[in-house]
Amino acid sequence: MLFSALVIATVLHIRSVVGDSKSGVVDIQPCSVATGVVSRSLSIAYSLNGNFSLCPDQSYQALRVSTWSGGDGGGQDYPLVFVTRQGRAVDSWTIPFQPPDFTIDFDGVNRTLCYNNMTSVSNSLAYVDVFTSFGENVSFNIVFDPVPNYTLQKDTWYPFQVGASTPQVHVFRFPDGVRTVTVQAKASSSRCAILSVQNVSCPINDLLEEIKSKGHYQTMSTDGFVTISRDVFKYSSFFVVLITTNYSECHSSDYVTLSPLYVNGTGKLFVLPLISTDTYFSYPLFADCYFFLHGRLV
Repeated sequence: MLFSALVIATVLHIRSVVGDSKSGVVDIQPCSVATGVVSRSLSIAYSLNGNFSLCPDQSYQALRVSTWSGGDGGGQDYPLVFVTRQGRAVDSWTIPFQPPDFTIDFDGVNRTLCYNNMTSVSNSLAYVDVFTSFGENVSFNIVFDPVPNYTLQKDTWYPFQVGASTPQVHVFRFPDGVRTVTVQAKASSSRCAILSVQNVSCPINDLLEEIKSKGHYQTMSTDGFVTISRDVFKYSSFFVVLITTNYSECHSSDYVTLSPLYVNGTGKLFVLPLISTDTYFSYPLFADCYFFLHGRLV
């Protein structure tokens, strides 16, 4: 939250300095990549419309906004700034993006949009402002896509792919009669990741500089567990966030500079309830990693 507040304050400062900047409002359709150009004298505001005809699957509950640049900007000194607005929820990030303890920059960032009370995305408006203080034109791309398998269900495998700037977010709702669940993540390789369980509130804390300030989390290399009781979070629901982090978070020895190839992780998700506290289900491991939930009945 502190990071977002600092970015928003910087945004307001930039806009106050660039008093003659011209702004345009662009209607953007989900599942359609939009390409834009901004500069010190030109900013763009995107308004998400409710036309989902281009989306192959319309049985979803959330959208992910993906942003990336062509690498023609002003670097860390004059980054691209993205600000999302959804009612009272405001979130922000910059490109190039450098997570804490990383020495590399990422030209792409994904964020999951949050909707109050888990309402349908078609009933919620979202806006994205894009601008920079760089004096020359900076190109970028933006797209809103449905989050596949957003609500975790039992006895079902879900593929996933995450990185340090591309977290994955899902929601889990306690079934009737289930009092406690254990969120488990497994990986066949020793990539370092953070498994986070958070209250259903907006915005979602899904970046490395925010993820440790909300809810419960565990740093993991090959295995991670977080046990949650039903009464810990409101609405008997919680967000599950998975993101890769620097190897130093999981290992005591120092590592050389990592490239994006080595901080990405792929695998499968699984939700597994327990019939009782004495009964467990056993399933074979799947390649690269997976993640599931056990539950305990009241």
